[in-house]
Amino acid sequence: MEGQQSMVLWIMFAAGMMFSVLLIMAWIFIKRTAYLSPVKRELKKEKQWLRRGEYNAAMVKGRQNLELLFKVVAANNGIRLDNTAAAQANARSVQERNHGCRGRAGRNRVMTHQQFGWWMEENGYLDRVAKWEMNQVRLIGNKAVHENFISKEDAWNQYNYMEDLLKIVSDRHTNRHRQRGPEIKKSQTGHHGAGVKKPSGTQAKARGQQN
Repeated sequence: MEGQQSMVLWIMFAAGMMFSVLLIMAWIFIKRTAYLSPVKRELKKEKQWLRRGEYNAAMVKGRQNLELLFKVVAANNGIRLDNTAAAQANARSVQERNHGCRGRAGRNRVMTHQQFGWWMEENGYLDRVAKWEMNQVRLIGNKAVHENFISKEDAWNQYNYMEDLLKIVSDRHTNRHRQRGPEIKKSQTGHHGAGVKKPSGTQAKARGQQN
């Protein structure tokens, strides 16, 4: 009888220790990704606009949310973004002096959005599918701004791409980042969201959001 009681106590103790470890891991993850909270809040606003049928406004918001994601990730790594014409010209001249090499990016650096995209790729934030999704967010958002474009399908797809990008950045802090999906061929990288073939997983998620 006493042996059974001891076994029960040991099981309860082990379960308690496991639960404590899980809580600590969850707390560490939340602390490390707290800087992404502004992006999560703005994504919720974008989703509200989608549900109200304000597709053009949502697509413009999606483009802004991508820039916000860039900004907070950069700030968290001690990098300031400057996308002015002067900064872009300086980046091109540096690349020319380095014979086309991008150069390594350290902390306390000033970078253009293009340079920071390279930095995110080189530091494990983006894989080939994520780069494709990031480009689609830009293209759909630009089309909404400059052409007053309205599309329910593209608006939801853009939102799903942004959710996916945010998840990839969050996952990097738990060392779960890995390459996903098939290689994106040049024939698939068009200039408009609706005419571009999407990875099957994202396409399925888009249908779920619209239902």
